[in-house]
Amino acid sequence: LEGSQIFDFGTAFDGFAMRLFYSRRIGLQPSYQPSAGEHLLNLPKRTTILGAGKLTAHTASGLTVGVLEAVTDEEHATVATPTGQIARRIAAPLSNFSVFRIKKDVLENSAIGGMLTMANRRKHLPTQTGGVDWSLRFANSTYALDGYLAFSHTSLNSKDQVTGTAGRFYAGKIAGEHWVYATTYDFTSRNYNINDIGFFLRPNDRG
Repeated sequence: LEGSQIFDFGTAFDGFAMRLFYSRRIGLQPSYQPSAGEHLLNLPKRTTILGAGKLTAHTASGLTVGVLEAVTDEEHATVATPTGQIARRIAAPLSNFSVFRIKKDVLENSAIGGMLTMANRRKHLPTQTGGVDWSLRFANSTYALDGYLAFSHTSLNSKDQVTGTAGRFYAGKIAGEHWVYATTYDFTSRNYNINDIGFFLRPNDRG
């Protein structure tokens, strides 16, 4: 958990963020469904983490860097086949998760950054997500301009992949006397899917 805020992405003044990286994806219980006619007898409650490491740094010049790597083991489910036999099925393949985050302090109480994630599963096409985000303050932090642009590149099956996009723009007066105000616009495309390593459940939406 130490330094975990470095991997936050797209957090705006109103608290909204896009979870490109959701740490509970690593070691999660396999989401295995038996084939037609088979009956699930046993499913591991978690995926074994073989090893993981995280490196974070913040320089005097205002550059923040975070790198995370994790490897999870292959897990098996036990099923009963239609003929009454007991068989083992791969519930989760051997997997590698990678996260890279960079952020630079600019102006006054402001920052711009980028993030890239990858999930590689044995005998599966890789998943990539990433984007750029910004949190800008002006006039003694009276005005804010926050937002992000993100993408996902995920597999539909063992051969085909799709790309999705998302974005959010927040602008407003967040301090000062008498009045504060803000306006936001956000969108996600139909194929936007970051759930191999992130967390988002509302694609194909504009607000």
